[in-house]
Amino acid sequence: MQVGYIDALGNARDNKLQPYGKKILDTNGDILFESDEKLFDKIHTGCSISTKWKDFLSQLVFEGSEGNLYLTNKRMIFINNIDPRSKFSGGFGIPSSIVRMAKARELKTRGVKEYFEVKLDEIAGVNLRKDGLLSIQLLVGTEKYHISVYPSERVIECLEKLPFDK
Repeated sequence: MQVGYIDALGNARDNKLQPYGKKILDTNGDILFESDEKLFDKIHTGCSISTKWKDFLSQLVFEGSEGNLYLTNKRMIFINNIDPRSKFSGGFGIPSSIVRMAKARELKTRGVKEYFEVKLDEIAGVNLRKDGLLSIQLLVGTEKYHISVYPSERVIECLEKLPFDK
């Protein structure tokens, strides 16, 4: 799993904006695929990633808003344009929210996008939660994470097509 940013040139960067050494987007802003990779679908939805498979005492790793979820035969990639307004949250306190909004505004003016990438072999399970969100459990090494996705019939249909053990 990789979480971070994509700079204006399409290069992947970590949360401290250091290069991963990988290019995600081409000059037109389209996803770069591996040689034997096939796109199943591109879906506009919302996603976030948190630690642990349960919500109790979990921490956000990726606080995404709405963006595009690309589902391929090898990985899931979520890319969204940064929305500074989405970084304002009373739960973090007003001063902290203002700092987060300012950072988001600066990144947006530089043409930076937020993203995460998950290999399909890191997916341990998928289920629909009681609150209506789709939960994708990840096992990355020995660490557990979960992705919350705003579900739609199209998202569920695509996830059912993915080649991983459910």
